[in-house]
Amino acid sequence: MAENEREKAVDQASAPSAAEVPTETRSKKVLYAVGGLMIPLLGTAVGAFFQEGNWNHQNSVTQITQDAQKALETGSNVTGLTDERYSAAVAVIKAARDKATGDAWKMAMDRFSSANKQWEIHFTDTSSQLQFYVDAPFGLRGGI
Repeated sequence: MAENEREKAVDQASAPSAAEVPTETRSKKVLYAVGGLMIPLLGTAVGAFFQEGNWNHQNSVTQITQDAQKALETGSNVTGLTDERYSAAVAVIKAARDKATGDAWKMAMDRFSSANKQWEIHFTDTSSQLQFYVDAPFGLRGGI
């Protein structure tokens, strides 16, 4: 028993009291607490940075895809109008070469007149669409 009492006395003598707790332990605890808070915040900031870059890239890809689709639609409209006007002009030339008269000549001229009128009506609209959907997004200058 005396031995147990002596060990208790030695343990109590070597154990620091609450007032004697080294500041190193407290500073480590504070450092761990601050680090425990900062690491997740830093990770969140880095993740947000990369996510924003990814979103910006995806939005620009989507915008380019939409602009390209609109440009193709506009080009298709231009092609349709040009083809009809060209075909009607060829029909008038053929009618003139064949010296057509009456209904054949009137039909060729009416077709050409209608195609030309459609061309004139849609010219300004198509020109502005080309400038908006093709020239501006793809960095081209000029127009029709």
